[in-house]
Amino acid sequence: MGGELARRQVVGDFDYKQYYVFLNPSQSNKSISSGSFKNTAGAIKMTAFGSLSSENWQLYYQGGRYFIRNYDYDGDMQLGLTVDSRSEPKLMKRSGALGQQWTLAKSLDGKGYTVTNGLLGNGTYLALSGMNLVPAMQPSNAGAVWDIQINLSAGSPRSGSTMLTDVADFEVAPVSSTSSPAPSTTPTSTLSSSTSSTSVNGAQSTIAPPPPSSSLSTGAIAGIACAGAAVVIMLAILVWFFLKRRRDEKTKRAARVTMLHEAPGATKVVYAHIAEANSEPMLFEAQHKNYGAQAYELDGAGASTGASRVDEKGRIVKGAIWPQSHG
Repeated sequence: MGGELARRQVVGDFDYKQYYVFLNPSQSNKSISSGSFKNTAGAIKMTAFGSLSSENWQLYYQGGRYFIRNYDYDGDMQLGLTVDSRSEPKLMKRSGALGQQWTLAKSLDGKGYTVTNGLLGNGTYLALSGMNLVPAMQPSNAGAVWDIQINLSAGSPRSGSTMLTDVADFEVAPVSSTSSPAPSTTPTSTLSSSTSSTSVNGAQSTIAPPPPSSSLSTGAIAGIACAGAAVVIMLAILVWFFLKRRRDEKTKRAARVTMLHEAPGATKVVYAHIAEANSEPMLFEAQHKNYGAQAYELDGAGASTGASRVDEKGRIVKGAIWPQSHG
């Protein structure tokens, strides 16, 4: 009794000591049955609700799955699929094969249950398509919500019958269909330590973390570009100031005339000018006492050029030249 109570707590909504009927909103007033007096050889279809005893089904929980048994066929037959017949379930000789293992899960809208098979996985549902009266497996969940109701009028399975016993040779689903993917030998970003060890089929393999990436981030590239632009702008400004200062110096030197006066009686006049562009100033000296005399200024080749003269009061008068000859 204790074992039976524990099983009822595990199965939740379904009691293996009761019978249930499968109704579908797409076919009102019809339920799944298996004919009358085993005349369908185990095939199922939708028939008028309440008309046949074979519309009553036991949901027997074992190993996390349900075995679905019929009122007429007792515990020797179970609803299932085979590798060769994966579409339309039918009653077949009892076994623990995956094709006879079912999962009943509450639908998302809470209005019923979805029914999936262990052979096909949880992505294929027992459903009714359109006006079809034969339940079949399909990848769509349209018509796949079943209203599973208890039928108290059907009574309970007989005590001591195979309806109340576990199935031998319960087949466990392959690990690959329910477990997480096998570990990859390619390092991923989820590794947090310097190395990671993964055991595969008893063999130990070491996975090294990926080497640091040599590529620069977008932020670093943008920073370098900005710094480079700033350097170019600064260099351009410095060159501009240098050229401007050099041009100003040339202008000042070309316009500058320096005069030095000595003691009375011997006036020394020093003339400075740029004879040619980009050359040093040429200096010319003249000592004279006759301020009114004509004066010449000689360039680098000895040719006379127009200059200024100094009058008796020491003022500069433009247009005078030094005497061309002094006999």
